[in-house]
Amino acid sequence: MSPRASGVVRRPARELGAGAVGREEVPHVGVVLPTREALRAGTPALVARFGEAAEAAGLDSVWAGDSLLARPLFDPFTVLATVGARTERVLLGTGALLAPLRHPVLAAQALASLDQLSGGRLIVGVGRGLDLPETRREFAAAGVPFEQRSRLLDEAVALWRDLWASGPDAVVDRAGHYGVLEHVEFQPRPVGQAPPPVWLAGFGPAAFRRTARLADGWLPYPPTALQYREGWEAITGQAAGRDPDRITPALMATVAIGDPVSSQEMLERYVPTFYGYPLEIVSLLQACRAGPAATIVDWLREYWEAGARAFVIRLGSLDAPLRQLELLAGEVLAEMWSWGDGERARSQDRQKEVVA
Repeated sequence: MSPRASGVVRRPARELGAGAVGREEVPHVGVVLPTREALRAGTPALVARFGEAAEAAGLDSVWAGDSLLARPLFDPFTVLATVGARTERVLLGTGALLAPLRHPVLAAQALASLDQLSGGRLIVGVGRGLDLPETRREFAAAGVPFEQRSRLLDEAVALWRDLWASGPDAVVDRAGHYGVLEHVEFQPRPVGQAPPPVWLAGFGPAAFRRTARLADGWLPYPPTALQYREGWEAITGQAAGRDPDRITPALMATVAIGDPVSSQEMLERYVPTFYGYPLEIVSLLQACRAGPAATIVDWLREYWEAGARAFVIRLGSLDAPLRQLELLAGEVLAEMWSWGDGERARSQDRQKEVVA
């Protein structure tokens, strides 16, 4: 039985973006799986172990990053399939899948397979890639024209949805850079009547327009809550013909939890190892914060007040991601669950102990 049917999942994937992550709800809180950390340390078993621990700790979702060459990672489809087989409740997110790099028909098959095999737990976070030398090299290696990545992203999302909705009375006939589809009734299709929600990663006028036009959610990482508020207002103001409440406002943030000195040192080691740029540069573009749990809570609360309703947390530790997860679960989540409709009692029903 799928988590949606059994009622185990508090906010199933198909309800994200509607009343399930609405203005009066407690936050949805997910965590990024330590795929880079596990690959770097030669400990691949850490990924599944971390996913199991995140579920036991009460997180709502787990996310797999994507990079071909710039930041070596395990393949996100394989990661989420592995973690999905070891968990039952947590939602599984790509955060964020570089959709233009992949043949859209092959990606549609992989995503629908993952959704089916996980019982309908998939969230598809997608992005087009920043204009950086290392990103351009990735596109060149994959044989994909970098300057066309915006168009390719739009085309991929539209094609996925057409294929996932196909059937005897809705066959797909389309042609594009990927090839020709003639009278295709696609299989496998995702679980249920609605496709997996697509959350768009990106910040700036073009990303705002794209999110307002076609996305089910927004997954940026602006460094200030004020920037987040301005972006979210731009999106809701441009969602002509769409109910803005159907778009999930999410945030991806990198945090290191601990005393002020050691947590800052941890973040200053983590960011350049992960991104290849120092923290002082990355923090100009991305939401990053180190400090005690109370500092992290207050900082994230600013984004909540700016409109964010889902939080995807990357834990900035190269050597002790499970310990950071324990701190997140034990000292941050309960406070976040007290926001919104004040379901503080919910935290008492959650298992807090991380599987060691």
